[in-house]
Amino acid sequence: MFNNKIRVGVLRGGVSSEYEVSLQTGETVLSALPTDKYKTLDILITKDGQWHLNGFSANPAQVINSVDVIFNALHGQYGEDGKVQQIFEMFKIPYTGSAVVPSAISMNKGLAKHCFGFHNTKTPKSKTIKIGDNVSAEISALLDTLPPPYIVKPISGGSSVLMVVARNFDELLRATNNILETNQVALVEEYIQGREVTCAIVDSLEKPKLFPLPLLEIITPDNDEIFSYDTRYKGEATQMSPANIEKNIAEQIRQIAMDMYKKIGLRHYATADFIVSPSGIYLLEFNSLPGFSEFSAMPKILKADNLGLDEFFDHIVTCALGK
Repeated sequence: MFNNKIRVGVLRGGVSSEYEVSLQTGETVLSALPTDKYKTLDILITKDGQWHLNGFSANPAQVINSVDVIFNALHGQYGEDGKVQQIFEMFKIPYTGSAVVPSAISMNKGLAKHCFGFHNTKTPKSKTIKIGDNVSAEISALLDTLPPPYIVKPISGGSSVLMVVARNFDELLRATNNILETNQVALVEEYIQGREVTCAIVDSLEKPKLFPLPLLEIITPDNDEIFSYDTRYKGEATQMSPANIEKNIAEQIRQIAMDMYKKIGLRHYATADFIVSPSGIYLLEFNSLPGFSEFSAMPKILKADNLGLDEFFDHIVTCALGK
């Protein structure tokens, strides 16, 4: 401890395509953690993977030995897929967010969907296409079994990076090849038309109790079929919390989210994305480290529940410390 304050290293940046979003999330955490209780240290990982502590180059061991707990504000590859969590585990340092395996499952949309299906949770039908596959043949086979349109996205990643809608063979081929230029696997998923709803789950200090926070509905502009990266970070969509969802539907969403949160083994906090359509409630994915930029869902959800960021971050750090 430093002057009896808990030293919190706020980890941000990283090697993923969500570097800029992570910087904003980290800045929010650094600004909001109560200063009467915590001594914050800024840990930056550059795009090429170099670690820095309060502006000075350092290796992971030096960084981790300088703090009492890590607040993981990374997003995407390396930060949410279990890799940086393995480093934390190796050094036995407490950290916020989910552990290695649950992080890896929630980050890999294919693994997550397999888990959803195993537990009889409705999720859109999908197919994975990998580097080295005959992409044209795989798409032709898909068109014979699943009618368009489709959502095409990287199997791992967040913030809707590279996600598009494809309606025919040419669009599907182009979108898949575009993803495979920078990713190992593309996920092609049936397009479910409906209302997009996010449910946030937070751990209680009284294990294993969970708190579902107010639902948030994403309403995209009329000319946007999906909540794309550009729509998200240009602030063109309306994010309404609490969502104007029928009470029985809202309760079903919360129950599905809490059940799968526990089944996957997530901890501290996470968000689950759903599509509510006439054919049912579909769970799309979990986000094990939701963002806290000005365009992120979590700040709006917390505000709808009259929770301040300082109160929330204090709670999450307390969860990580096991107190």
